[in-house]
Amino acid sequence: MDELLKLYTELLRVYTEQVQKLEALKTERSKEHRMEWVPQMALNSRIFTYDEYLQNSFHGGFCYEEKNLIMPHLVKFIANYDYSSDEVKKEFENQKPKNDYQRHLDDVLYKNILFIDFLKYQLRELQELQYTFKIPSQPSRKNATRQFAKYKTDRDEYFEKINGLNRCRDEVNERIKIVEGIKKEVEK
Repeated sequence: MDELLKLYTELLRVYTEQVQKLEALKTERSKEHRMEWVPQMALNSRIFTYDEYLQNSFHGGFCYEEKNLIMPHLVKFIANYDYSSDEVKKEFENQKPKNDYQRHLDDVLYKNILFIDFLKYQLRELQELQYTFKIPSQPSRKNATRQFAKYKTDRDEYFEKINGLNRCRDEVNERIKIVEGIKKEVEK
């Protein structure tokens, strides 16, 4: 129980720091432009978004650093919480620290599914996404210069998408290894 409380306290501290950093950023930028976003909701919505997508030009890296500072603490806590007994969970709920950000953090944490199942679902989702990518085919005529040029660009785009999916898979597999390691420690 003490380990769970310690992990949660550290997670809450890091989460609070990152949300406060985003609040300061919003305050600073709202002086120039009107901004309609809630920092903790923006961060929560990106917690389980793959790094590959957070780093692309569309997102501009928004919440990438914050997510990566929170994620190691989050994974350890959720895995330990999932594999704790019901009595430990009840005792933890009664003793956990409370502050303004705790409720927002709990929105991310408590789901009715085991974290390892959620991670395996993410892997299946990535595999299904890969099936939607069309593999480019080489033109049949040898003198089809335009078609061959299009084939080369399509092939490069295809492998870029596949490499991006592989980086997402690596991220999820890393989390799965951490969770399985914690499960083995708890079972001892």
